[in-house]
Amino acid sequence: MNETARAIWTAVTSVMASWHQWKLFIERAVAVSHDSLHVIVGVLLFLALCLVLRRPISSWRPWL
Repeated sequence: MNETARAIWTAVTSVMASWHQWKLFIERAVAVSHDSLHVIVGVLLFLALCLVLRRPISSWRPWL
C-alpha cells in the first residue's frame, strides 16, 4: 500500500471510530435503543431533505 492510500485509510477508520463513539454516547444519554435511533435519524434526515429540496413529504425525490 502506498503512503497516500495508507493516510486515506487511517483517516477513514478514524472518522468511523469517532462516529461509532458518538453514536454510543447518544444511545446511552437519551436511553434509546440502537434500532430506534436509526429510525429517528432516518426520518429526521428525510424531513430535512424535503425542506432543502422544497418537495412535499409525499414526493419520492427526497428518497433519492
